[in-house]
Amino acid sequence: MKKEVLVDLIKQKYPHLTNQETELWIGRAWNTLLYESFKMDTSSVDFFCKQFYDIAVAKDTYDEYYCLLPVRPVQLPDNADGVRRVMCNKNGVDVTFVPVPRDSFGVFAELDIDKIDSSVGYSTKYNKIIWERNPNVEKVKMDIVPMFEDYDDEDEVSAPMGFDVRLAFLVDQLMSGIPDGKFWQAVNQNKVNN
Repeated sequence: MKKEVLVDLIKQKYPHLTNQETELWIGRAWNTLLYESFKMDTSSVDFFCKQFYDIAVAKDTYDEYYCLLPVRPVQLPDNADGVRRVMCNKNGVDVTFVPVPRDSFGVFAELDIDKIDSSVGYSTKYNKIIWERNPNVEKVKMDIVPMFEDYDDEDEVSAPMGFDVRLAFLVDQLMSGIPDGKFWQAVNQNKVNN
């Protein structure tokens, strides 16, 4: 189902909300369900990955290598966060990079791990990934679990069977304590008059 169709379906039940407000509430429910799914089965979030190509590797003024993320990843409780895979093809060989905690970079540098394993580690930080050391590539591709709000309107938002029902139920739960638009209009009107 396309994102805009899902937003329209939920919006039918809450017509006083704008599309942006509806997306926000769906996003909260969506991200919560992804987090819960991940805690039950770490492979379950692969279903929600979106692949991004040709993401440039850059170097900052502190000689640290990084890539800007094309979307905000859903925060998941592991080293990879919502960035599930980072890979490239280097000289005809597929190279996969390894998620590691950022505080391990210094420890790995002291252990000469690269003599045993040439894998390059990365860590997710805010809107970018930071490389443990020079990955020696110009571009990578990534599989990322994007936040619902970062899907384009025309994107397919795939969901396994039953997920859509749980999503609608959770949106209802989240929305049940929220006053309708008339309430907020009255509050805003009082602020203007006072």
